[in-house]
Amino acid sequence: AELEAALRDQAPEVRQNAAWALGRVGPAAVPKLREALRDRDPFVKRDAAQSLGQFEPVPVRVALGDLLTLCHDENSEVRRAAVGVLIRIVGPEDAKIAAKHLQVVLSDRDEEIRTNAALALANIGGKESAPAVGVLVHAMHRGDLELRRQAAAAIRNIGPEAHRAVPDLIRTLNEKDKELRTNAALALGGIKEAAAKAVPPLVAMLADPRLDPEPRKAAAVALSGIGAVPAAIDAVPRLLQIISNADDDGEVRWRTVWAIRPHNVSLRKMEGVYPALSKVLKEPKTDNNRMLRYDCAYMLCALQGSEAPADAMEVLAEFLKDTKVQIYMSTQANLQASGVEIGPGAAKIIETGKGDGRTMALQALGWAGAARIRQRPDIIRQLRFLADDPETFVDLRKECQTLLKVIGQ
Repeated sequence: AELEAALRDQAPEVRQNAAWALGRVGPAAVPKLREALRDRDPFVKRDAAQSLGQFEPVPVRVALGDLLTLCHDENSEVRRAAVGVLIRIVGPEDAKIAAKHLQVVLSDRDEEIRTNAALALANIGGKESAPAVGVLVHAMHRGDLELRRQAAAAIRNIGPEAHRAVPDLIRTLNEKDKELRTNAALALGGIKEAAAKAVPPLVAMLADPRLDPEPRKAAAVALSGIGAVPAAIDAVPRLLQIISNADDDGEVRWRTVWAIRPHNVSLRKMEGVYPALSKVLKEPKTDNNRMLRYDCAYMLCALQGSEAPADAMEVLAEFLKDTKVQIYMSTQANLQASGVEIGPGAAKIIETGKGDGRTMALQALGWAGAARIRQRPDIIRQLRFLADDPETFVDLRKECQTLLKVIGQ
């Protein structure tokens, strides 16, 4: 109550101190801080915005409109504070309401405001964030190391609309910092076919066993995003060598399988595909090669159908009992504000998945065919278990029931 009264005090310094103190109260203070965002004094508005930045994003979203209005405030400290909060709370769902306000401050005379506005737009992603590319490229070359990492990751979120950043991202693949190289590779994958020129350097990164696994995995994910462009077709033999090399890192090899997937049925005509994938299935199962083996079995069934090797059926039987697999959805960067007062932000790369990944095993079994499944009583028993267990993920349960009907069980 005392702080609320202080927000109505005639002295701006008292209201300012109240706005600062409300940031230590917690999310319950959000309604009063929203009022303070509309104060006539710029320092009250600044401190109110900074206080909102102390809270988790969800309760602050009710102040989205107020913060967007402050992007146009005549005071640079107010604009800086507002954008610093917006970068934490905006997402793709805010494209229509937020993008136009953030685009305005891309030309702000304050570089910190311009940069954070660009990062906020990248959290929105898509066409609306395309105007931020120039600011992000500038930051990727001239900012401190953490900002450079963030800028590269941000371009990933923009997607194909960031195609003019391709030459700069390719140059960044040669940087010494592994996180910067990783983020640049992921950004190229997000740009998709328009990043076709990046295929040779990405393949070189992926194929270099001296590098840390993270940038190598990122290179493979990038190649999967760029797709079946001519240079990627030429790279398939080199990728198969990586996949079949048991001495290499299993996570790198698994992501390399992702890199050949875009070629789809064309792989049937490519020499060496079946031997490379089959070789993996003969390896002893370890934590490091677990997902690699699953994906290779899946790919062999997709390509060979009922002619898939017996080892593929054996691995699918293992796959059906693995409760830890999700279906990969996307790789995104979660960005944070950075600046002199708040310090460097950091980009968090997030791979998202959903559901129960064993639906992929069911799909592969469907390609292998009813006759092959009937030869495996252990697989049929597991299908029945999953179909009858009420704890089974609903979509997986339905697919098991459908497959059992198909094979007459």
